[in-house]
Amino acid sequence: MESVILTTPMLLCGYAAAFALCVVSILKKTGFALTAVSVLLFVATSIYALLLGAELTEVAVCAVALFIVNILPIWKDRGDR
Repeated sequence: MESVILTTPMLLCGYAAAFALCVVSILKKTGFALTAVSVLLFVATSIYALLLGAELTEVAVCAVALFIVNILPIWKDRGDR
């Protein structure tokens, strides 16, 4: 089977932009605003991917990657607790 996400440039750009905004919001410590924009862009891209016929596992892999990146600062600040 062909991957809908990998064969559609619009989806690749959407996920890349969401990931880039997520990384920028973590590095610049912009707070909630840029993270919210990143999540909204990710949700919109995921809905479009599902409408185009992407499998749920493809979208789930993208979601897990974005969620891991969003959770890394929380895990890093945890320390030795």
